[in-house]
Amino acid sequence: MNLEDFIQYSGQKGSNPGGFYVRNDDPQEKWYVKFPSDEHSAFNEILASKLYHLAGVDVPELKMIYDATGKLGVASKVIENLSMGKAVLKSPKITGVHEHFVIDAWLGNWDVVGLNYDNLLVQGNKAIRIDVGGSLRYRAMGGLKGSAFGETVSEIDSLLDASLNPKSYDIFGNITKEQLLHGAKRVAAITDGDIRMLVEASGIQDSAIKKELTDILIARRNDIAKRFNLALQPLCDLTNGEIEAIKRSTTNGFAVRIDIDMIEDHNVLFWPEMDVDGKELLGCEFKLMPPYFKSFEKKNLGAFQLKDATFEEKVFKNGVLHRTGNSIYLSHIYSLTYGKYYETVIDGVTIRYWKGITDAGRNYAHAGKIQMFVNSSGGIGDASARIKKVMQQLNVHCERATALDSEELYFRQILNSYVANPDNAVIAGKIDALFQKVAKLDQVDRVRELEHGITSLFGLDVKKLKGYDPFSENRLLGGFAGRTNRINPLLMADKDWPDFAQTYSLSHSPTNGSTEVSVVETVLSNGGIMAQTTDKLRRGFTWGGMSPVDDMETGGASYFFTRLKFRNSTTNGLYFKIDRICRLDAIVYRTDHYGRCTGDFVRNHKYSTLEAFKQVVVKENNNETIFKNSLDIVYDIDVIKVSSKSEKDRIIKAYKAFLKSDYMPDGRKIEDIVLTTSSY
Repeated sequence: MNLEDFIQYSGQKGSNPGGFYVRNDDPQEKWYVKFPSDEHSAFNEILASKLYHLAGVDVPELKMIYDATGKLGVASKVIENLSMGKAVLKSPKITGVHEHFVIDAWLGNWDVVGLNYDNLLVQGNKAIRIDVGGSLRYRAMGGLKGSAFGETVSEIDSLLDASLNPKSYDIFGNITKEQLLHGAKRVAAITDGDIRMLVEASGIQDSAIKKELTDILIARRNDIAKRFNLALQPLCDLTNGEIEAIKRSTTNGFAVRIDIDMIEDHNVLFWPEMDVDGKELLGCEFKLMPPYFKSFEKKNLGAFQLKDATFEEKVFKNGVLHRTGNSIYLSHIYSLTYGKYYETVIDGVTIRYWKGITDAGRNYAHAGKIQMFVNSSGGIGDASARIKKVMQQLNVHCERATALDSEELYFRQILNSYVANPDNAVIAGKIDALFQKVAKLDQVDRVRELEHGITSLFGLDVKKLKGYDPFSENRLLGGFAGRTNRINPLLMADKDWPDFAQTYSLSHSPTNGSTEVSVVETVLSNGGIMAQTTDKLRRGFTWGGMSPVDDMETGGASYFFTRLKFRNSTTNGLYFKIDRICRLDAIVYRTDHYGRCTGDFVRNHKYSTLEAFKQVVVKENNNETIFKNSLDIVYDIDVIKVSSKSEKDRIIKAYKAFLKSDYMPDGRKIEDIVLTTSSY
């Protein structure tokens, strides 16, 4: 990040020069920026935060930031509504204090609590390590620890010694064996590849220091595993933060990154709902990758029963989906192939599977989809563990996606967006050659070669670009719902991007007799996300759209449809922020193909560059820009264009009721995003 993209609103806090800043383009996004005298301590602190995050511990988002002279600083995203003090930390209602102690010890965070209990704070009922500067190689006040940060995790004892660390003992002194084991399991789940990748990407230039730090972190992890008699294997257990996010996500669900190559986009969606009899359920949904269709079916379908698909009707109330006991009436669905699925029950978990096909057919949008439902009266954590056990029985890979897995997927998605590039066959051929070149390399070397390949092909250091984030937690509704979305930073780096962003928008027109008003009211009352056809069926709503049957056959039913238009268009509709076109789940077609994504169709028809996007708008009024993970009408919306003041007033009322504010999350007044004929 660059300091020139921010405005300072408050002064320095602490010993290093710095202050509080907001983004120029988003005044709701606040950061504290500091510039330590030693840039290596900045690298150290950012790396520590990423390692904490990898272990499932709540810490602020930290990023590198440069001032106008090129000086490196640390930007920490501000977390609001924090409480401080020994009493609040010792409350039995607070999670994440004791459970994550072993992770503090692994990272050598000698100052985890803080001199005045000011480094370990509380938001709601969860603990947050607000300052991790005393971790790894550096002391909290600066200066290297030297050999004191070694291969043995002595901090498990020293941080619990009242004579050596009275403040730490105050908070952690009554830790239980179960809480110690919980943290140890988290550490043991971290792979060598994760550690190597994060250290490699830390910014540290000295290769000897990087190797030494990598070796020490791996040795310390091994020391913890040996001490607690644990095998070194990745976990699938949900973190406390993920469990809370699933509860908050309501009908939209919250995706967790699971698996390396068997599950599409590493995305497994979880959501809560209520059965007809009032019992709590946890739902889970993901899609298998096509190469695994046959092996899954051969191993498992003998125990499944082929059934007419039942799409339960559900209503959304009190923040949860409730089954009504009825089925959605879709008169034209039951005669078609996708009106059937395979179902079985294993250990109380209901599993549904839509048979996989790899090309056009009536089942394509649901092909390879798996849904699971289990009673969650014992808690979401327990229910998700039961789902994990069943996934293992079905031979579905359910290890957590590692940092290395995420970076490899990210680079491949960026490159694949240009392989699917009918306006540049030369670069597509070079990308195919790169994929062949890396096929036989180990994962660390594969990822490094993919990164170098992007730099060579496009002449840009991808890691330094705005929007680069392979470990993205960027979901819908400000990160609180839906599946993870990654950004193609190469598009935003195009010299024509500023002009393009001012000129174009993504438009969606209501269908089937709906109006802008009814769409906004309905969507906000059901969670705020524009549900695509397949997701409407998951939510228990009757499907709609211009061509749901055709979309099921082409695969387009898994996508939300927009059209790329001039921003000054006089057509009514919902207009979404143009930077969403940079998302890697977006597909731009020159004309209406019902969202087809079968076979090689995407590769042969998708457009990938700003220049091609401009030509799409000029030449075709019925172009398609579709999003696999949909869009929301809170964070993603640009403007809404309607005909009358009465329509505008109803939309403003709906937004104010949903947001409980007069302002959108990006700082604009709600009344300013709704335009009538006279104002556009």
